[in-house]
Amino acid sequence: MSGFSIHHQPDIRKREIYQEIYELLKPEGLFLNLEQVSSPSKLIEQLHGELFVDSLYAFNQSKGIKKSREEIDRLYYNRPDKAANILTPVEI
Repeated sequence: MSGFSIHHQPDIRKREIYQEIYELLKPEGLFLNLEQVSSPSKLIEQLHGELFVDSLYAFNQSKGIKKSREEIDRLYYNRPDKAANILTPVEI
């Protein structure tokens, strides 16, 4: 199982990691991976960002955290880990 980790690796290393995992799996074994990938278009990337910020805003509101949607938007798009992301299309 992996979550939000492999996307920090260069594409060649991603392929190597998946090959290594495949070779380690027993017959009928299962590998679960929750990961970020690049959007197929700028429009879909924008729509995803807006939906994600809306979800973060709703979550904060439900927990009594009084951040404005604009503040959450700014924090999301300027988060420190964003520069470390190496997103690849699913098709590759």
